[in-house]
Amino acid sequence: MLTDKVHDVWIDDVFYDLTFEAILDAQEGEGSRSVEADVTTQQVEPYIATAVGVVSYLQGASDIVDGTPVAEVRLATVEGNEHILLLRAGQDTAEGVYGEGIAHPQARVGQRWPDQPEGAAYVARLHLEAPSEIAQVKVTALPTGGRLHVRGVTLIDERDGTNVPLIMSTSGRFRQTHSGDVKVYEVLDALPRAYVVHHTRRIADDAQAIEAMADASFDPAQTAILASGTEIAAPASPSSVTVTHYSPQAIRLDVTLSDPGYLVVSDTWYPGWEARVDGVSTPIERANVHFRALYLSPGTHAVQFTYQPRLYSTGLGISLFSLAGVVWGAHLMVLRRLRTKTSPRSS
Repeated sequence: MLTDKVHDVWIDDVFYDLTFEAILDAQEGEGSRSVEADVTTQQVEPYIATAVGVVSYLQGASDIVDGTPVAEVRLATVEGNEHILLLRAGQDTAEGVYGEGIAHPQARVGQRWPDQPEGAAYVARLHLEAPSEIAQVKVTALPTGGRLHVRGVTLIDERDGTNVPLIMSTSGRFRQTHSGDVKVYEVLDALPRAYVVHHTRRIADDAQAIEAMADASFDPAQTAILASGTEIAAPASPSSVTVTHYSPQAIRLDVTLSDPGYLVVSDTWYPGWEARVDGVSTPIERANVHFRALYLSPGTHAVQFTYQPRLYSTGLGISLFSLAGVVWGAHLMVLRRLRTKTSPRSS
């Protein structure tokens, strides 16, 4: 994933990476994958810090009074110790869209929302009792009735002015691989080219299928939406997929699964592809609107995809027919010439 730094911020000579967001709710997200009760840093190189900076805001927290703890910030050290710091309403964070009737004061504004100037994220610097080498940071929402949006977290060493921004996200796992004029992140949750799911839904209408896939609860690693085929709801179980050959017109895979499932190949579904499972022709289903899928029974299977477009077969037939016509025509011409040469001339 490639991003710029337009919406990142420097506050008091500390850099905050605001590319990602962690949305925390003590109700554990009410079934949404993008909302959790807590979040842990995904990428931390051990770093000696004296403080941690947090850019955040609250949502639906207008009744929370000043000084109420809304989250715990836990910093684990390489020695196995832990610092527990509190994020408080009205002091370290506040309601994002601030107005009349809010029970806590506005904390220090760190950034105005680019698309909504009346909204703000707030900045807090929480100090450790002593410099510590930090290996992990975890933020946990407390049951206050509001929702906490963590926009950025940075470890700070106030002794030399250095700092290290961290990645905290509830919408996926990422690792930064480059930071310069632009930032490059590796998406750690990316699915492999071929994988097995044990749960499917059948939705023939593409618009409805795309709508279902856009739902936050849809997890493509667990469920496939089929345009046709068999709906299954087997328990998730270990499976293995090994690609033994891959070329533009042929793919071979070895697949082992212990429960019924669908092999999903993240290549475009297109007429002309044919599949065989253990040598037996098997229909290819269209999965997640664009991809290919095969139903597999429990066991170990040899799977082969081959591209044999009908136009190629038709064209080959036409070419052979035309060639036969040319040969037959040439044959008739030769016979006619032979007859002309051997026929007796009239006197």
